[in-house]
Amino acid sequence: MRGAGALERALRVPSVGGPMTEPARPRPGQAQMVTRVLWMTGMLSPVLFVLVGWLVRRTLARAAATPSLGLLTGVLAALAGGVSIVLVLVKRPLARWARHDPARFFVLRYAIAETVAVYGFLLFMLGAGWRIFLAFTVWALSLMALIRPTEDDDAQLAEWKRER
Repeated sequence: MRGAGALERALRVPSVGGPMTEPARPRPGQAQMVTRVLWMTGMLSPVLFVLVGWLVRRTLARAAATPSLGLLTGVLAALAGGVSIVLVLVKRPLARWARHDPARFFVLRYAIAETVAVYGFLLFMLGAGWRIFLAFTVWALSLMALIRPTEDDDAQLAEWKRER
């Protein structure tokens, strides 16, 4: 039964701290590639909001009385402005929350930027017109293009991590 023991040893899960628990070291540029792929796929969500909004408006009858959305539009536009300022000017706390990991940092910033598109989608579903919806969508896409992952961001994150 010598073969059975060898099979058991080969299939045994190594204990914590064993050779298989060490994380693989990323190749140079791999983190940058991952964040670029995330950025490209992330840019699709506002476009999908437009597609879903168009399909919903096309298939559902529009309500006879559209509610006045002036105040809500103003409030959401102010929130979107605040989000934009935070994403552009307040990088260090976001980096701390992302534990100075480039992929986490980008995903956190992208998720926050996506809220601008969600605000437009929400207004559109509540009865706002295409102009407001597309304005928020273009705003979100512009913000996402502005915060796209760069090598400078990776270098700055590494510097901040060393300062900790």
